[in-house]
Amino acid sequence: MSTNDDHTGDLDLIKAKAKALVGAMVGSDRLETEGRLEQDRTEAARNAADAQQAAEREAAEADLQRRRAELTAERERLVGEIEDDRELRESEEQLRRDEELAETERIDREQAAVRREQAEESRLAAESAAATRDRQRAQAHAEQLEATAEQLRTTAASLEDHS
Repeated sequence: MSTNDDHTGDLDLIKAKAKALVGAMVGSDRLETEGRLEQDRTEAARNAADAQQAAEREAAEADLQRRRAELTAERERLVGEIEDDRELRESEEQLRRDEELAETERIDREQAAVRREQAEESRLAAESAAATRDRQRAQAHAEQLEATAEQLRTTAASLEDHS
C-alpha cells in the first residue's frame, strides 16, 4: 500500500468512524450502520494490503532460496565438468561472490523491512494521536449540539406554554 493509499485509507477510516459517531449521537441507526460498514471495508482493505506485502516478502525470500539452490547446482555441475584446477577455483570464487551478494541483498531487504515497519509504527502513532484529537473535537462538537438542542427544547416548551 502506497503512502497516498495509506492516507486515503486513514481518511476513509476517520470519516467512517465520524459517520458512525454522528449516527449514534443523532439516533440514526442507518447512518451509524453505514459508518460501521465503511469502517469494516476500510479495515479489510488495509488487511488485504498487509497480506499482499507479506506475500511479496515471502516470494522474495523464496526467490532468494531458489537462486541459492540454482547457484549450488551450478557449482556442482561445474566441479564435475571442469578438470582444470584454475577453472574450478574461478568458478568457486564466482559462487562465493554471488552468495555474498545474495546475503548482502537479503540483509538490505531485512533492513528495509525494519525501516518500513518503524515508519509504519510512527505513522500509526501519528494517526492515533490525530484520531484522538478528532474524537475530542467531535465530542466537544456533540456536546455543543446537545446544549443547543436542549436550549431549543426549552424554548419550544416555553413557547408552547405561552400558546
